[in-house]
Amino acid sequence: MEVFQREDILEAARREAKEETGYDVKLTATTGIYNFMSSTNHQVILFHFIGEIIGGSLQLEPTEIIDSKWITPADLLIPDFLELRDKEVIQRITQNLISQKEYSLSLFNSSLENMV
Repeated sequence: MEVFQREDILEAARREAKEETGYDVKLTATTGIYNFMSSTNHQVILFHFIGEIIGGSLQLEPTEIIDSKWITPADLLIPDFLELRDKEVIQRITQNLISQKEYSLSLFNSSLENMV
């Protein structure tokens, strides 16, 4: 995800969700910020947000996303259920989702929380 000049992280997350899926989303919380080395040996700082679909319709960019399906967070913990990159961080995020370990978006910028 790229954050444009003068764009805050929350705006970037909403924009990316729209660009990648076609859905308009309302961000509701975060499970945290995850710092790890990717499977391609790159340093990654991942911001994970929780949100609700508030509009739009599913529209996938065929050159970027080849398939989509609705799954539960618990499905992500089933070994070999899906072919995922960086499984360890996905499992950590999933465990935080299941245990409802969530943080307020005011962590990022309290003045923007009401705009989300």
